Amino acid sequence: MIKTRFSLLLVCWLFCNLQKSAAQLLKKIGVSEINNMSITQPVTNVPVGNCPALILTFTPQSAGYGDTVTLQLLIPCTVTSVYFGNEPALSFSVNMFTGVVKAVVGKGNSGQITIYNGYNIDAKAGFKYLPSPNAVVPFSLCTSTSAAVINSVITGSSFQWEVSLDDATFNLVNNDANHDGANTPDLKLINISSSWTGRKYRCVSNNTTSNIYKILFANWRMPNSSRVWEDPVNWSCGVLPDSNTDVLISSNVTLTSNVTVHSIKIIPGANLIITTGYTLTILK
Repeated sequence: MIKTRFSLLLVCWLFCNLQKSAAQLLKKIGVSEINNMSITQPVTNVPVGNCPALILTFTPQSAGYGDTVTLQLLIPCTVTSVYFGNEPALSFSVNMFTGVVKAVVGKGNSGQITIYNGYNIDAKAGFKYLPSPNAVVPFSLCTSTSAAVINSVITGSSFQWEVSLDDATFNLVNNDANHDGANTPDLKLINISSSWTGRKYRCVSNNTTSNIYKILFANWRMPNSSRVWEDPVNWSCGVLPDSNTDVLISSNVTLTSNVTVHSIKIIPGANLIITTGYTLTILK
């Protein structure tokens, strides 16, 4: 009886001291209290640019394009990028009080969720990407791109790619002058033309159907470039935007010619000046 009571007292002493030591360690790195691995108070003495962004948990374990995954960090910390597999999140937000990161899944891949913050990299395995036959995923290209590969991210023993040119009907893809790998998980596009904008591809296997991949052509102004619209070196694709191109303006630019683009977005703080006598036509 005396031995049993002594053993219980020893276990209690060890547990209390380990708990105290853990609390002291967490306090040293800026966390004053932790409860069920949830940060209860904000970090006040750790420079956010130099803190280790470490993933404790994430939920749900499986998600598809457009879904939100919640990550709990060990301590609240800045995050500069989030990846699902090797694909970046569409967007994410960080709560600097709770250490919760909410990230929206993009194209995605199964495997690790990885976060970066300029100080460290951390990854946690166990994420499963769920393709959805109803999810339309932008597949963005440059107008100067001649070849590209669409990864279906699905498994199976047989595969068939399909294409829609009218947003309604999908037809079988065959290996031809524009396609290779029509019966594999990955489709290679060849001799690409910007006139393909809006095309939709999907892959059907005996197990499932992939996301729908919509072909788009994008071109944006390079940072710190000159104001001249007509100079190809000022554009991310190294060529001027055409009528099938979605344009992003992130720096000041002056237009001195007649131009037609598919769409245009101007980032706050940037300016687009159209010289008198010239016209910018936006189709969308």
